[in-house]
Amino acid sequence: MNKKELDLSDLNSRLNTINSFDGNLVFGAKKYHEKTKRTGKGRPSDGGMVREQAQVIDDTGIERFARKEGSWEFVDQCPVCDSSERDFFLTRMGLDIYRCNECDHRYMNPRIKFDKLVQLYADDKTASDVYTQPVQIDIDRRKYQYGIDIIETLNPSSKKKIMDIGCGSGGFLQVANENGWENCVGIDANSRYGDIYEETKGVQFLQSSFEQLDSERLGSGYDCISMWNVLEHLYDIQTIVSDVKQMLKPGGLFFVMVPNIESLASRIIRE
Repeated sequence: MNKKELDLSDLNSRLNTINSFDGNLVFGAKKYHEKTKRTGKGRPSDGGMVREQAQVIDDTGIERFARKEGSWEFVDQCPVCDSSERDFFLTRMGLDIYRCNECDHRYMNPRIKFDKLVQLYADDKTASDVYTQPVQIDIDRRKYQYGIDIIETLNPSSKKKIMDIGCGSGGFLQVANENGWENCVGIDANSRYGDIYEETKGVQFLQSSFEQLDSERLGSGYDCISMWNVLEHLYDIQTIVSDVKQMLKPGGLFFVMVPNIESLASRIIRE
């Protein structure tokens, strides 16, 4: 059976596809969270801090969340447009978010120091526990196939080279490889995916933060470079986007997924 061509103009078709990889809709929130290890003490659905947050924030039980000294730095300007004009937006579990008055970007201030952040990402057990569960892998494969369908609908010049920055367990690149992409490269700082990387065929994985890699080592001439929920975690956004542009071949695609704080779901679910 031939794969049905994706029609980006068909809103109902797109919504049905998106709903198929929303685990809360497919399984129900309680079952989905249990099967993906999101529930339980110290887990994402618990309502408290997870293991990695506890390394930089204290839950005092009095005024609740207090940032640990030595792990934080102040941010003087918007990482997107460099404006220093901003308004306070929200606070959650020790994290303060501001809204830039110039470009409307939301960013953390203060933020975790870069070296500490890399350390946390390199040993992110919470994320690896969730994203290596069979149910999560199945849900993610549906999402990644949708991403590949979108990319191919946008007519890349070829399917020779694709890179996923912050690739996690590598699911997106596995799907890309199955769809005929020849050279698939993944970068992630989390060392806990090592066994999965060794078992995955057709994909080259590099364990590192993107900022710490030499772009010359990564090469150029990529038909597509992707970031799934990664761009908002990066500090020097302008430099990284410039590096991505240099690594893409002329007409190459930069495929980005980021949270939409203005979406209906964000407004209803809030935290």
